Amino acid sequence: SLDKIGRSLQVSHAFHSPLMCEMEDNFRCVVSNHGINMERSLTIPLASTVTGNIVNAGETIGLEHWVKQLASPVLFEGAFSLAMNHKQTSNMDVNVVVEIGP
Repeated sequence: SLDKIGRSLQVSHAFHSPLMCEMEDNFRCVVSNHGINMERSLTIPLASTVTGNIVNAGETIGLEHWVKQLASPVLFEGAFSLAMNHKQTSNMDVNVVVEIGP
């Protein structure tokens, strides 16, 4: 046991499912209206739970990546395995894995 306490979140509908498609345009609007820049280049590689691919340092993922995440299943296991394989093949010294979102 990690001695951590968790709790279920009360939500109105299933996230990462087609039920989120109706709010994609609103999400784009909110991000745009608040001046959030999602077109920055990555400084470290990212294992995408949306595409199942590695996005290398220097590449960008952009707003549409996060929009797609709203209604797509989370490919966490595949992304984690891919990240660990990438670590071995690129000789990266990875000690921490962090799950992030917009």
